[in-house]
Amino acid sequence: MGNYRIVKIMGGLGNQMFIYAFSLALKNKKKDHILYDISSFKLDKLRNYELDLFNLKLEFATQAQIKKVGLKKLSWAN
Repeated sequence: MGNYRIVKIMGGLGNQMFIYAFSLALKNKKKDHILYDISSFKLDKLRNYELDLFNLKLEFATQAQIKKVGLKKLSWAN
């Protein structure tokens, strides 16, 4: 796999939809492969991952990929 970015999905359904839409725009602008991190839902007692309601074909990052990339803040300019 060439360049890829990991996008962390979190929050309620509205936030998840916004993050997904942002990831599509990022993919179109940067031409990078997008992987999704939904690991935050393991600890979130109030929210669940809900984008599966839309039958999206998402590719999820492995823990090894997440660890390799680490935590980076992303701005539109990056």
